[in-house]
Amino acid sequence: MQLRFTLHCFYRIPPVVLLAFLSICCVQCGNVHNSEIEGNINNRIITQKELKSFQKIADSDEDHRALLGAAWIHIQNQNYQKAVKAFNESLKRKKSANAYLGLGIAYEALHHVDYAISSYIQALNMKPNWTYAHYQLGRLYFNTGQKDHAMEKLDFLVRNNKALAGKLMDTFY
Repeated sequence: MQLRFTLHCFYRIPPVVLLAFLSICCVQCGNVHNSEIEGNINNRIITQKELKSFQKIADSDEDHRALLGAAWIHIQNQNYQKAVKAFNESLKRKKSANAYLGLGIAYEALHHVDYAISSYIQALNMKPNWTYAHYQLGRLYFNTGQKDHAMEKLDFLVRNNKALAGKLMDTFY
């Protein structure tokens, strides 16, 4: 099985981490040279073997970024249980708003609404002006009938990011 890798799923993860991920996986599995990785980073196919290779490195690495990268790949591939596990392990190593946001997305996909809300709030506690986290939380509030909370998030977005405010309003109608 092959997995499509696109940069948009790695919102806010430094490109150097993504490139390191691809380099490690591809070189260890013998699939591609570094020059090919750099030229095709946005549409790279990741095999299960490469993902397992990266997960082993992430599990043994003290740096949380490797686990964070693996978790976002699990999100992209809709493997939410594995994403929750990887985000939680990443958070044990270092607290980050990005990990809390991803955890919220994974919990929401698993229909664990309270955990998702809590994770989004944790992300916002770390980065209070992160408009994308406000959008995610506002959308979840609206979808769970918490309209007053959703309107608070909409008000914030109207002041800070009109594009996301419009996207959230589309959810309302």
